[in-house]
Amino acid sequence: MALILNGSTQSAIGATVQPIAAKPFTLSAWIKSTSVAASQSVVAYGDGSNDIYLLQARGAIVGDPIAAMEYDGAWKIADTSSGFSAGTWHHVAATFVGDTERNSFIDGGSKGTNTDSQSADIDGAFRIRVGTHSGSAGFFAGKIASVAMWSSELSDANILLLANGSVPSDIEAGTLEGYWPLLNNYEDSSANENDLQGVGEPTFDATDNPLVTYSELTGTIAAVSAVTGNIVSTIYSSLTGTIAAVSTVGPSSLGSTTVGLTVETVFIKRLVAAGNDQIYYEAI
Repeated sequence: MALILNGSTQSAIGATVQPIAAKPFTLSAWIKSTSVAASQSVVAYGDGSNDIYLLQARGAIVGDPIAAMEYDGAWKIADTSSGFSAGTWHHVAATFVGDTERNSFIDGGSKGTNTDSQSADIDGAFRIRVGTHSGSAGFFAGKIASVAMWSSELSDANILLLANGSVPSDIEAGTLEGYWPLLNNYEDSSANENDLQGVGEPTFDATDNPLVTYSELTGTIAAVSAVTGNIVSTIYSSLTGTIAAVSTVGPSSLGSTTVGLTVETVFIKRLVAAGNDQIYYEAI
């Protein structure tokens, strides 16, 4: 599930002012662009004109990097060392650490850093924008999902966790200021409940999701690795129905268990270090 934007008129904006008043902070999202021919704004935080903090897919630049950008009369830009591709889901993130540091990430790595001095204001007019940085420029063409922002600088390790499938609410939950899954609505899943509003009547894709989907989630899910340890979770798909059985695969054995749950949300837990996954269910 994801928000679909047409690249010319559609976006989403925070319904109320966002409660971040100072650096550091972090922006994060999953994107699947239809083109690398133009630069496209993914998530912006600012007043839309004079002071803007921006996470952008810079298709107009050689290499198509992801950028952390800060505007206060001029742009200060940190580009990743690798770029995004059209038709592919990528995790992208930006950290704004202070007046002399901003960092960008794609798929958990390729970190770009800019240390030019810039001190864009953060004031009472600031709102979150998705798919544009001003409401009239930089429109995103494609799909955006799992947008989040924190009033802290996420570590490189936590950025990697997000890229490997962690749900934002599992990462530094105490500083999570907004989390918009964008599965089929604009609701903010953080404690601030700052729902977005669609602009230009965007639609939602009911089937396309970041990362992998396991089999048909209305039947038997085979070859899922059972894991232990510090596992984190992410939403991969939603459904209404009953999953009758789930297979689990260990190092040398195969077993199955009947869960018999009617659920609306399916999560897949990932242990990043081992690259294994585990499915669990939450009835909502």
